[in-house]
Amino acid sequence: MSIKIRSVLTTQNTTLSTNKDTAFPDNNNKEITAAILRTWLDELLSQVKDIIDSYFNRLDEERITSTLTYDIVATPTDWNGGTAPATQNLVNDELAGRVKTIENSLPIVKKFEFFFNTSSPTSNEVPSYGTVDIFGTERQDGSITSVEYETSTDKINWTNRGNLGGLDFFMSGATSTTFLWIRAVNPVVTGLGEKGFIVQYN
Repeated sequence: MSIKIRSVLTTQNTTLSTNKDTAFPDNNNKEITAAILRTWLDELLSQVKDIIDSYFNRLDEERITSTLTYDIVATPTDWNGGTAPATQNLVNDELAGRVKTIENSLPIVKKFEFFFNTSSPTSNEVPSYGTVDIFGTERQDGSITSVEYETSTDKINWTNRGNLGGLDFFMSGATSTTFLWIRAVNPVVTGLGEKGFIVQYN
């Protein structure tokens, strides 16, 4: 048997279908003989073998693709080390590595939003789960001079973690199974009314 392109297989399959109609009439007059049946089955077997020989084999194709020479006109300075990769699989590896680096370098920015009224020494309670690496500084209302943070696992017993640096240190060491509540306490403010600020984290 031999490897065929799909257009050839399509043509042959059409011929096979036509032969089927010829070899297998309604048989009202007993036209189908053993010889005709064997002829058609031989042709069918031949077509099946061609399909098997021509079918895409993932393992073989991946092996062949990995060793293909990278012959696209390349700008060497576009590649690490100033040299274009020699084969397609090395091209794929470097591009995948670059994408992974980019994905890992993009922070997933989230935020804790706190607010409180100057008549109360504590803010709202914000839920957090797992390890959190806080970065940057508080985006505070201009009337807030300083604030501290407390954490709790039951919203009943609270532990003071100090300023943002202290909260950062604690949160960075929290385990993936730690469920916490965070609130701001002891704000030093100027003016009256409701105050708000945000702590960003990833």
